Amino acid sequence: MSIPKNYLLLGLLVIIVVALFASGKFAGLMAQPTPGGKSVTAAESGSTITGTIDIDGYVPQNATIAIGVKEIGNPDFVIAVRDLPAAIGTPWTADNLQAGITYQVQAYLQVQGKTISSSPPITATSPSEGILLEISSTAVAPVVANAVISGTFNLNGYIPPSSTITISAKKPTDTTFTTVSSGITPADASTWDMSDAIAGTQYQIQATLLDGNNNTLMQSQIQTITAPASDEIITFNSTITPPTPPTGSVSGSLQLGGSIPNGSTITVASRPTGNGTFTPFATGLAATNGTAWSLSNATSGQSYDIQATLVNNGATLAQSQTLTVPAPASGEVLTLNFSQAAAPPTGPSVQCLSKSSSNGMWSVTVTYNVVPNAQQYWIQIGNNAPNYDNIINSRYPAGQPSANRLTFTTGNVIQNATNYYVNYATATDPNTGIETNFSLFSPASAFTCQ
Repeated sequence: MSIPKNYLLLGLLVIIVVALFASGKFAGLMAQPTPGGKSVTAAESGSTITGTIDIDGYVPQNATIAIGVKEIGNPDFVIAVRDLPAAIGTPWTADNLQAGITYQVQAYLQVQGKTISSSPPITATSPSEGILLEISSTAVAPVVANAVISGTFNLNGYIPPSSTITISAKKPTDTTFTTVSSGITPADASTWDMSDAIAGTQYQIQATLLDGNNNTLMQSQIQTITAPASDEIITFNSTITPPTPPTGSVSGSLQLGGSIPNGSTITVASRPTGNGTFTPFATGLAATNGTAWSLSNATSGQSYDIQATLVNNGATLAQSQTLTVPAPASGEVLTLNFSQAAAPPTGPSVQCLSKSSSNGMWSVTVTYNVVPNAQQYWIQIGNNAPNYDNIINSRYPAGQPSANRLTFTTGNVIQNATNYYVNYATATDPNTGIETNFSLFSPASAFTCQ
């Protein structure tokens, strides 16, 4: 039985349509309106290209943004997104694209669906993100009026402290730039503006960095901007070499008073006035009157604090006054006064008195020699000589606690059958609050109560 030809043709057509649907080619015939009335194809992979919008120039109040997309090689853009806010920073996404395919994307400034300005097309392979589409609106404001172009500075590298910035502008058809703002103090992220621009007019803007004598140091790149506009960034990438700070020195001598121990040395240190800790610049200087010192790497005009220290066997014995002086300077005097402690007295003796029945602790009496002119005594008792643990650590005026000044009796604080050590020092000054008035401590005497 033969099949009619029209049935064969119909079956072949059905097979072709099914094959087209399966391959996605038929979807290319399904359209969304474009600026020219064409369509956008929904790709199988669902890949995206995303980005943001930048607009300068006049934007009509009811304007919107549309995004067009086309594959490389296709003649026409198709609208992928409509009715986005016509504002700087508006995000957009073109989806239903095919991964690995290269597209061109373009933004359209539209009023009631009609394109009035568009961005340059950007080429990107899907998926991509961070694509900036920049529209310079050619729309004319209903009423010609002054507009403002403003922004900030991005300053990189060394900028001389006495320099200023001048802003100049011109229309593309003009031959020379005109100064619109001058005498601006350079500061990173500081603002600038051109306040007498005409809305809808395109300008070329350039900034010039001038030295203190109005000589040109460098110029920014020329930027083309349509008024009004904001958040425009003018960048200076300075290659100017900063000057080497002038150096000077601060020098002087030492004036020493009192009794300086043998083997002592002087360390002299400095710091920028009031800033941080002192840093030594001269060590091991002779501890004698007239010894010279010098801070040779000082910065001229900088103020310094300078101080001398008397050192003996690694211990600090005294410090001079703090000298505050700007560099350069000479003939400065650092004064150190030190009175060496009196020789230690002979060691004391100890007698265990009584043991407490309640806590088992002993009381003891310390007997020491009379020291001529002694006005106060300092007793230490502990079980970790020479670093006493302060079981007894007492200073008291002469005549206390016993009238003959020869004994000191403790309470019941000494543990049974435990090794202890005792020593003492004296001072001819009655002020018990000044430790440097005391003599060196006597040799330690060991004792045990049991």
